[in-house]
Amino acid sequence: MLDDKNKFLSTTIFIFTVIGFGIGLTGYIGLNLLQGPAFAGEDSQIATVSVLTLIMILLSLVLGPIISAVTGFISGMKSESSSHAMTISMFGAVLGFYLMIILSLTLSSQAIPENPLYTAYAQQEVGHTLFLTLIQASVPTGIVGLLAAIIGFRVRDIN
Repeated sequence: MLDDKNKFLSTTIFIFTVIGFGIGLTGYIGLNLLQGPAFAGEDSQIATVSVLTLIMILLSLVLGPIISAVTGFISGMKSESSSHAMTISMFGAVLGFYLMIILSLTLSSQAIPENPLYTAYAQQEVGHTLFLTLIQASVPTGIVGLLAAIIGFRVRDIN
């Protein structure tokens, strides 16, 4: 039974990580595309990079509870105990959520050009605000995983 618990936890974290990789790689490609000759002015590049980065962050924040619900439901359906399903789903969702956000932002930020304006803004505002937002957003993501595991466990008992 211990192997199943570890398998559910690692699968949940892995799903979040794969999606974070996809978001980050897509963001990297998008940021490179939007910095081409069609967007030659520095002001338009700053605005474009800022908007695309904001979209990627919001996308990751919205996807967190959705992925958590799916993985939690499946974990609840396959688990032998509701308490183990809830614990695994909650912790897997929180850890996976952090990995998804970090991976997606790390990959996509590789396309942000070296510019003193980007660096100064990122160091002063975005880093601190994003860290607090991630902590706050991980709570509902974990709760959704926990509740979805309960639902999955109860649905399993119907059959």
